[in-house]
Amino acid sequence: YASAEHLLHVLNDSPEVEGAAWPRRTVGRRPAKAALREAFDQIVGGNQGVVIQVCGGPGYGKTRLLDLAEAYARRRGLPVGRGRCRPQDRPFGAFSRVYRALGAGLNYPVLEQVLGDKQDQDTLWERYPIMAAFRELLVASAPCVVILDGLERADPATVELLEYLVRNTLELVEEPIVYVVAQLQQPGEDKSHFQLAELEAVRRIDLGPLDGSEVEELILSLLDNRASSLALAERLYVESDGSPALITDMVRGMLDEGTIVPRATGRHRLVLDVGEITRSKLPMPASLRQALKERLAPLLPEVMDVARVLAVARRRVDLDTLVALTKGDEEDVMDALDELVDALIVVEEHEDEDEWFALNQARLRDVLLEDLSEDDLRGRHRRFGEVLEQKNRHQITQVVEELAYHFENGGVAAKAYTYLLLTATKYLHRSLYEESLEYIDRALKLEPSARLSLVLDIADKRLAEVLIAKSQAQFSLGRWADALDAAKEARRLAQELQEPHLISRAAAEVGLQLRNLGQIQESERELRDALKRADEAGEPALRPGPLYQLAGLVWGMGNIDEAESLWNECLEVAIQVGDKRAQGSGYNGLGILAICRGRTMEARRHLEESAALFESLGMLGPLAITRVNLVELYLATGILKKALYLAERTVAQAREVFHAHGIALGLAWRGQVLLALGRLDDAKRDAVDAIRLVRQLGTAPEDEVLTLATLVLVCLARGEPDEALKVVEELLPSLAEYDYEGIRSQVAAWHAQALAELGRKEEARRVLEARFIPEQQWPHIQVKTFLAVGIAWVRLGASGEAKAELERALQVAEANGFRYFQLLMHHLLIKLTTNEEEQARHIRVASSLSRSLAASLPRRDAEHFSKVFS
Repeated sequence: YASAEHLLHVLNDSPEVEGAAWPRRTVGRRPAKAALREAFDQIVGGNQGVVIQVCGGPGYGKTRLLDLAEAYARRRGLPVGRGRCRPQDRPFGAFSRVYRALGAGLNYPVLEQVLGDKQDQDTLWERYPIMAAFRELLVASAPCVVILDGLERADPATVELLEYLVRNTLELVEEPIVYVVAQLQQPGEDKSHFQLAELEAVRRIDLGPLDGSEVEELILSLLDNRASSLALAERLYVESDGSPALITDMVRGMLDEGTIVPRATGRHRLVLDVGEITRSKLPMPASLRQALKERLAPLLPEVMDVARVLAVARRRVDLDTLVALTKGDEEDVMDALDELVDALIVVEEHEDEDEWFALNQARLRDVLLEDLSEDDLRGRHRRFGEVLEQKNRHQITQVVEELAYHFENGGVAAKAYTYLLLTATKYLHRSLYEESLEYIDRALKLEPSARLSLVLDIADKRLAEVLIAKSQAQFSLGRWADALDAAKEARRLAQELQEPHLISRAAAEVGLQLRNLGQIQESERELRDALKRADEAGEPALRPGPLYQLAGLVWGMGNIDEAESLWNECLEVAIQVGDKRAQGSGYNGLGILAICRGRTMEARRHLEESAALFESLGMLGPLAITRVNLVELYLATGILKKALYLAERTVAQAREVFHAHGIALGLAWRGQVLLALGRLDDAKRDAVDAIRLVRQLGTAPEDEVLTLATLVLVCLARGEPDEALKVVEELLPSLAEYDYEGIRSQVAAWHAQALAELGRKEEARRVLEARFIPEQQWPHIQVKTFLAVGIAWVRLGASGEAKAELERALQVAEANGFRYFQLLMHHLLIKLTTNEEEQARHIRVASSLSRSLAASLPRRDAEHFSKVFS
């Protein structure tokens, strides 16, 4: 027997039922049912949840299994949020219904803006606050169940949110949450949109065809256990190849034909005997498509017309829009909808006083539309777009995606092109770069057709705007060559138009990208032109971006006064125009500048303001950079507990969304803090992981300089000069072009240290004496350089030279409030000083500093730190 229920059917007893529609119980699928029950039982007991990934071909019962999962969960009293992925849905679209189910009555303003009933399409938001808020919602609702259907149709943002939630509720922590996701996929295929399939918490279930005993169980759930029923089950199994959907449609066909008739008991009777079963022509559809066509065949033309409107729509449609798009009045439309709902072709949803309607199955869409001529279908799309446009004219951003879709398919190129650009820009401002690029590519494909309906200047202006958007999206995705090509073409068009606004935007984009590629002179020229054109256009809002980039560029060239002036102006203008993103950048720039001038309190104030702004906006990329600047400052000034916490927070938050660049920067600086605390094994692990991530990403070369430098320091501290020497040799070639911090002299000193410890002292002395000595260095770099050179002289046994360098380092540290470096110098100078009074002073100050810096550390770290400086 296929199951205990199968045995009950054979005995003509009735098991518990799951629903009203036949088949009222899911037959077979024993491993899947067991996995669901086990998962729900685990989280009811407060244990960690799992991801159950249901894969199967069309008609194999994926949605049916999700229905069963929902029923099981609700019986156990678990909150359930269920969503469905739809083609070309809005970002995070599948999670809208999950939010409505789990977030009712809870206060999550950011989720209400993005996913609620009254979505705010005009507000700018970043992805991270949305994902973090959704995680908080699930944790607050736990134990709970999240069900998603049609994952193969999911938009990139939905996939990213699902991965984030699994990572941050099951991988990094253990919450009592079960995710049940289904996607169209044949057994054994490995083309999942879901990227965490290797995670231990993910259990994959492949749904194949039903076997003979399971088909028998399905038929006996409807008919009595007779020879004719068993013969029918055998024939259905053979002719359907075990497809649940085909079997169900064949039985429905027999009910329609009267071959199977209902009885008063609720059971049914087969009117054919065994011989007739083998000879009769059963209503066997050639395919699932044919089965769906047969379900639609009895519908009247006016009912089919309503169904076709829903097929054209892609998404659910409210009653008013349906009435506007059909030939009947409201009563006629309601009658048609009732018939469609009864036939399980349409589903109805109620929200407050609104009624919404959508097709019950995505497969119905193609079947409903396949008999329409191309002209008819284009006309329906065009009419749909016109109705939506008229209805939403005062809140057009709410429906730009739908307008783009309908006018694109309706052959109205000029309108489609405009709405595609508006949608792309909206997604770009929300850092949804993949989604934005999809709409940009569609816009560019339509551009030649749209151009025919536009005057030349407007056509070129729109094209320039599309290319600027493309450049920004490509750049953010790391496709730098394509991004620069698009920006340069936009710059050329803007120049031909002689429009200052567009020239400023395009020049700023070209300048940013040239700076990223290290083409400094060309970048400076473009950025200064962007500022000039912004003034000509009389638009202050265009200035903060190029001001910030130009300030960073001239700072890198050593022009600190001009950099200060530019960053101050960037901040002033950003505050004036209300640009919080630019304000965060301005504060970060001024913080870096204050560090360079040795004004540590001012630097701390500016960087903390920048970090607070970026965190409130959810901008993890710039937030990671600002935070590691703060970590460096906290470390230098001896605020070790904050330095460690902030480095760990940077790594943890970047890991939540797998922001690899943020993880790499955080690991590199956490490695340096751990080195200061004496946790050398942990420090090396972080440094190695940071290098691996930076190389995988292929990010800016200065990031590799930072991570390699960290590893050199750790290897030297661990007494591994041979490994340190290898890393120095990797680092040296990059310094000629990418030494933006001015650490070349430090690296030479580390090189000499490694050589000296390997016994190659003459070679070490030559390297040290030949080192590059810069005319000017920032205080935080200067103190590290003097320290590195002093230690190199110690390794060479040159106490006098070592003492002189370390005393210079101590002067810089004391002048700038670098308490950690003060401790290092006093500690080292104890052994180099022969004067007893001077030595006693170094011991006294080092002891006091050591106790002070260790006072706020956790006990384990305080012990490590004290051991280093004992």
